[in-house]
Order: sequence, then C-alpha cells, then structure tokens
Amino acid sequence: MIKATVTDEATPMLQELIEKLPEVFESGIWDAALHVEGEIKEEILRTFPGGRTGELENSFHAQFVKKAANRLTAGAFSDLVYASIQNYGGTILPRTVKNLAIPISERAKKTVGKWPRHYPKGQLTLIKSKKGNLILAEITKSGRIKEAMFVLKKKVEITGKHYLERAADQATEGVEKIIGGKVEIAVYGA
Repeated sequence: MIKATVTDEATPMLQELIEKLPEVFESGIWDAALHVEGEIKEEILRTFPGGRTGELENSFHAQFVKKAANRLTAGAFSDLVYASIQNYGGTILPRTVKNLAIPISERAKKTVGKWPRHYPKGQLTLIKSKKGNLILAEITKSGRIKEAMFVLKKKVEITGKHYLERAADQATEGVEKIIGGKVEIAVYGA
C-alpha cells in the first residue's frame, strides 16, 4: 500500500497549482487548436497540390467552441460550404440554375470566380458534344469552336478526400506534447 501525506507547507503550493490549472489548460487548449489548424492547412496542401485559390486552406482557423465553468473545447474550423463535402464526399446539385458549370478549359479554370453568368451576353454558345454533353463554348464568327469553356452537369459526385482525418492523426502527438508541456510548466515552473 502507498500512503501519501500532505504537510501544511505543501498546502499553499497545491492551492496555487489548483488556481493556475484552468489558465494553463486554456492556454494549452488554444495552442493545441493552433497546432491542429496548421496540420489541417498542411494536409490540404498535400491533398490538393496546386489548388486553384488557396481558399480552402486559408478558411481554417483555430477557435474556442465552448467555454463553460468546467469544460473548455477548441479546434480548427472552416465556414466554407465545400470544406465538408471535400472531406466526406457527396453530391452537389444546382440550387439556383438548371445545371452546374464545370470549367474545362485552362483559361476557365484559371479565371477563378468567373462563371458563365459573368460573360457578356452572346460570348458563350451552348453546343452539344458528340457524347451528348452540354458545353458552353466561345464560337468564332465563322461558327467554329474557338474554345470549350464549361461542361454543364445536372449533378456532380465528389469523392471524399478525408484530409481532416489525416490531419487529426498528424496532430495527435503534437497536441499531447503541447498539453503535457503546459501542465509540466504549471507543476514544475518554467
């Protein structure tokens, strides 16, 4: 049997430690959330090399989720609609138009944020490909296809990339070190 006795000399030291722990844990949880944010951003760069805008990567930020008397939760989150579907996968359906416009030319892919509705009226012409796909293309005055810009689809299936799960796996050891280090500092000093 192990027996421990706390002397009167240790009581103020323990009381000080007990008072410091919430602040230490809050600091540790915040630092851990920042670490997770960094791991998510790195995993996005690995998963989507040469990504079009960097918008997904830049959308993740550390934040406290819940701060209550006895519970503190933090993490890294994105408010982008497509962050979740890129991770888990799913079906994208048009909401305000009949079809989704998928850029197919290099120029259309590089012109981020410019969709068919942004082109001057008459610049894009709807044609049907040999396979039956609807294409929006620029047409020359002689009626030849200058450049196929967008393919129109009723829906698009996205395969989940599971970048968040990989980032969580990568972050685990670092989070443990961060929290453990903060507790160690609280107990033993800097």
